[in-house]
Amino acid sequence: MPVMPDKSSQVQVDLPFHFGEHAELTSEEIKVPFTPQEVLRKLQRTDNLAVLIGDWTERGAIIAWDPLLSPPSDSDPFAIVNQLPTLRGAATPKSVGGGWIGYIGYQSGRLIEDLPASPPPLVPLPRHCLRYYDHLLRFDADSEKWYFEALVTASRARAIYRSRDAMLSRLEAGTSSTPATYNLSRFIAVPGRGEHISAIQKAIDYIWRGDIFQANITLRLQADFAGSPLELFLAGQTKLRPAFGAFLSGSWGAVASLSPELFIRRTNRRVSTSPIKGTAARSPDAVCDQMAKQGLANSEKDRAENLMIVDLMRNDLGRVCMPGTITVDSLFSIQEMAGVWHMVSTVTGILREEVVDGDLLRATFPPGSVTGAPKVRAAEIIDELEGSAREVYTGAIALVSPASGLSSSVVIRTFEIAQAKVWLGVGGGIVADSDPEAEYQECLTKAEPLLEAIGAEMENYLPFRRAGGGQGIVVDESLGIFETIATMDGFAIEAGAHLARLLKSLRSLYGDHQSVTLAEISKAAQCVSTGPGRMRITVRPTHDGVQTLLACEPYQLHDPEIGIATVPVDASAGLGPHKWLDRTQLDELSARHPGLVPLLLAGNTVLEASRSNLFAVISGTVMTPPCDGQILPGITRSRIVALLNSIGVEVQEVEISLERLADAGEVFLSNSLRGVEWVESCLGVAAWRHGPLTRLVRNLLCEYQVGLIDEMRNRASW
Repeated sequence: MPVMPDKSSQVQVDLPFHFGEHAELTSEEIKVPFTPQEVLRKLQRTDNLAVLIGDWTERGAIIAWDPLLSPPSDSDPFAIVNQLPTLRGAATPKSVGGGWIGYIGYQSGRLIEDLPASPPPLVPLPRHCLRYYDHLLRFDADSEKWYFEALVTASRARAIYRSRDAMLSRLEAGTSSTPATYNLSRFIAVPGRGEHISAIQKAIDYIWRGDIFQANITLRLQADFAGSPLELFLAGQTKLRPAFGAFLSGSWGAVASLSPELFIRRTNRRVSTSPIKGTAARSPDAVCDQMAKQGLANSEKDRAENLMIVDLMRNDLGRVCMPGTITVDSLFSIQEMAGVWHMVSTVTGILREEVVDGDLLRATFPPGSVTGAPKVRAAEIIDELEGSAREVYTGAIALVSPASGLSSSVVIRTFEIAQAKVWLGVGGGIVADSDPEAEYQECLTKAEPLLEAIGAEMENYLPFRRAGGGQGIVVDESLGIFETIATMDGFAIEAGAHLARLLKSLRSLYGDHQSVTLAEISKAAQCVSTGPGRMRITVRPTHDGVQTLLACEPYQLHDPEIGIATVPVDASAGLGPHKWLDRTQLDELSARHPGLVPLLLAGNTVLEASRSNLFAVISGTVMTPPCDGQILPGITRSRIVALLNSIGVEVQEVEISLERLADAGEVFLSNSLRGVEWVESCLGVAAWRHGPLTRLVRNLLCEYQVGLIDEMRNRASW
């Protein structure tokens, strides 16, 4: 990277309009009785539309149309953004007025560095699309008021106000704001799973050879598209509420970005960036969800990955900031986003006086969180390993205004639409200890909430959370759900967690009903006042609510020295996160394989046993399938993960193929009633020993439960 500033970003671009005139910022409240979504639906057929929704300046929306300038895509975007009018007077708080709005595609990085040829794009788009708008609509989400704003020059005043009046007439004319339509085929992965995993392994090889510390390797999900790109954006924006939602359209196609990630923000001379590195899937179960959050927070791999990008961004900002002003304001913050937990850090600095916005973007582009470190070598490896050229994806969408400064997002979580195709890039940072299978799964984890939000699915992949089983095992949802709780000496074990899971399933499937309370559970547990017991809570939907039955009976504990024999069976998308009363097909499978416990598979991937969650010890590492909506988020499963973490044993939540399972040294199951059971075999796959880690986990769980019962007994005696 050159030392900044670079003179090439300060040259004038030959534009048909010159910024010699001073501009006056105007901002006037207008009476528009519509939400931003309704306004946009009235503008469905507007050419050259630019929409920014979220935290671009202040909370709200910016809608721009009728651009004054649209420079050609072969011009230098880093020089273009420097050409702005000089404001007459002080800027109004919150106001934008106008400026450059658009995208700078990933391939614009070739204007900064000499890179090898990229693979061909599947559908070519312009290298950048930046437009200068000297007027726009701004919605203030705090006051819920609309404003017409402009950067008015003497030569443009009449045209600006004509455009304002024409727009207000359109909004007042009663043009329909009902949703338009769009149609999608199923998305396919380009490249496929095998090719992507191979690319990840090659990136890991480069890391071990010392070429790089990290590289972001991505794949592309693509589908056929027909209809309204704007409606697709509104569907995703309404469902996901991204921090940096953006929609851009032109004769070339459209970009619908649902990005959560800030790239660069400049306010006066202060600049900040907030790279995202580290992802964990959200779970429908509160216990599993918090475990996923804590697991991400404690993940040494994700912290190392995040820290590398923080150091890279500090280095990039060091080219343009005053010495001694760059600070890390937050490190490894875990933030809740659509369908995932993310690890986010924030770096800030103070720009040198001579630095302009083009210099700042040139010094930091492309974003480090979506390339790697060192950035140039990582970019070279990306071109070598990825199957198609990146276009808008992993570039930046920017707003550059003389009034509000610079705000830009990292172009991730973004649908690109052109030539009757729609595509979505998804990827992850690869480091030395990355697991290729887990990295592929992380891509799908990131894509899942996006595809769900627009009503899409992937070909030959069914990860989405849904009521009912998959194609392999089907359940009758109308029969209801149940919960089983172990009791000991009249005390219900982990009753709060079981109740929380039951109520979450209840609300998801049948509405917001109160079925049973902790007090009722405690009272029922007393029916078995000595020794172990089994409590069953049954909830069935009725025409006017739900019916709940609660029963408790003595229970014979399983002998921990007796191994469990299993048999693999296809369950397609799995049984999902609910405990269904309908176990007809599971019972049939058990009858077909007497003495064997069904081990449910999605393709070649192990999900869970028919009554238990699964753990495997592979190459000394404890692994368990992720709570991704396909398996029951087991209460005991969560407790085991927490107990192992508490003694410094990390549990990896990753996909486990049958081949990987066969390599395990130990396999065990967890179940609230049966505790920890060692698996001695899986028919046609492998056999395993009753190993030391299985015994350790059983002892940890027993000690925890004894302590829990003692605590409840002491509390009851008070």
